[in-house]
Amino acid sequence: MKTCIATIAVEFFIAISTLATVWAQEMPPEYQQVLKTVGKSGDYKSNVLKVNIPRNDVHVTIDNLAVPTPFGFGGWFAMTKGDGGDEVMMGDLVLLQEEVNPVMSALLDSGLEVTALHNHFFWENPRIYYMHVHGRGKAADLSEHIRPALALIGAPISVSFRSSRPIVIL
Repeated sequence: MKTCIATIAVEFFIAISTLATVWAQEMPPEYQQVLKTVGKSGDYKSNVLKVNIPRNDVHVTIDNLAVPTPFGFGGWFAMTKGDGGDEVMMGDLVLLQEEVNPVMSALLDSGLEVTALHNHFFWENPRIYYMHVHGRGKAADLSEHIRPALALIGAPISVSFRSSRPIVIL
């Protein structure tokens, strides 16, 4: 009886492992290149590449209470095939207040769209903003366009930074 149960358990495990392999998707080469360009790792499933941009460098308090980073302080961007063969990219970047202007300028200067800028919390310290990003084009081009903005996230910001465009926050 024990041998029969063990055999069934092994066969079940093999069947599940085989199904998981069948369901797993191999990442297309153009998405592998995106990860190399931006210097990040990512996940590929359901024909979507998702790249997380965690903010482990930020320690946030809300009303003087410490809040763990997983409570909404990690950004991301994702790509998938859109109509006409171009990629569609969207994302939500988590920024400190002093990063907003330089990151927004880098995105706009490279041809990407900033579709929203907002906050999620009151009384947080430091001030945290969420910037929604959108773009269409070839995967390689989109990764080159977003790379300068990603490089600014978590980097020291020069006080003498001047935007090449006026920034209006509504």
